[in-house]
Amino acid sequence: MTYYQKDIHEVPNYKIEQIVKLCYQKIQDQKDREKGLSYGIDDYNEGRIVGSASLARNILSLLGLNMY
Repeated sequence: MTYYQKDIHEVPNYKIEQIVKLCYQKIQDQKDREKGLSYGIDDYNEGRIVGSASLARNILSLLGLNMY
């Protein structure tokens, strides 16, 4: 597999901040879903919400910010 790898120090701070904010938003979306609508209503969207939150947690973990 070939992919472009960029050193994290080459990424501007504002881009990293945007990524972190998006991650926290996706995790909060899952928490809101758990509190409000619960699960079992719409499997497709529920899967997307859970998958997004899982990916967000992994990204934050890689950045050393695993607060959830």
